[in-house]
Amino acid sequence: MEEDSFQTLATALAELQQKNAGLLQENRLLADSLARLPPDALRPHPQLLPEQTGKKLSKKLTSSQKLTIAQKEADDLWADIEGKKKSSALELERGQAEIDTMEAEIADLRKESFEFRQQIIVGAQSLRTSKIMAEKVRKYFEGKLLQKSTLLDKLMLKNSGLVQQLRKTEHQLTHRQDAGETLDGVDYQQLQIENQQFLEKIDQRNKQLLELKLNAVLTQQALNNLKKKLRQTTAEGEATRHGIETRLEAVARISEETTRVRKARNKAANYNRILTAHNQNQDSNRPQVLDYIKQKATLYELEKQVANWERKVEIAEALLRQQRTASTTSTPVRLSSTPLASTAMLR
Repeated sequence: MEEDSFQTLATALAELQQKNAGLLQENRLLADSLARLPPDALRPHPQLLPEQTGKKLSKKLTSSQKLTIAQKEADDLWADIEGKKKSSALELERGQAEIDTMEAEIADLRKESFEFRQQIIVGAQSLRTSKIMAEKVRKYFEGKLLQKSTLLDKLMLKNSGLVQQLRKTEHQLTHRQDAGETLDGVDYQQLQIENQQFLEKIDQRNKQLLELKLNAVLTQQALNNLKKKLRQTTAEGEATRHGIETRLEAVARISEETTRVRKARNKAANYNRILTAHNQNQDSNRPQVLDYIKQKATLYELEKQVANWERKVEIAEALLRQQRTASTTSTPVRLSSTPLASTAMLR
């Protein structure tokens, strides 16, 4: 029995607590509503309804008053939601505008950085010292300052034009207000529609301007790459022409030395023939032993010189054939050291 009564009391206590929570919630809503609703919104006042809960009487709201409070809370909630939506949309538009501005500034900075790299870091280097020339740097910054000054003048002129247009519009509005011509709702909506159309056109033109700037940057990059390739090709052509001239000069020197060696060989051969004929036509009277030894030594030296000259002629002819073969087959041959080697051998 005691357990059943305890369970019954616990259930009744839970129900009372739930009712009290509901009443507290209603009281909070009523207090908020009384602070926001006009004084006559909840008339008639809550009725005093007697209940069989002792000698006390409880004060209760009618269904219409509860509906009024709930409707007001719902309207306030929807108004709050709409206000937050509008503020969020404004924040999004402001953020998108800032992003577009930053992207445009980043594109301008990239373009200026690319132009500075091409005109100063690469284009202003001296070919002799590989240092950046101060005159070109000064001219570059003077040109940039002139561009900024021109842009500033244009913006100031545009700003003055907008100020004059604003003053003219304010004057017209003041004149209309003085004349009693006020804008009604239809005119205001029409102006809003036209303003929205103009804003869309401005956004479209800004996007087209950004695309054109991007295309201009890409075109400038392609042009600079082609200029770089042209400079490389020109340098390679100059190096090839210089190599051909060096090889032709080496071939000419080798030909001249070969001719000179052949003349020296022919002279030595003639002298050798003269000595041989002189020895054969001598009479039976033999010279002195000392004269014979001297002539024999001289003959030995001459034969040694002839052998050396013949060896030099063979080396020169081999080098000449090698040069002619290299010139015919266009095979790169290192001729820079050939004239020195041939000269050393011939000497």
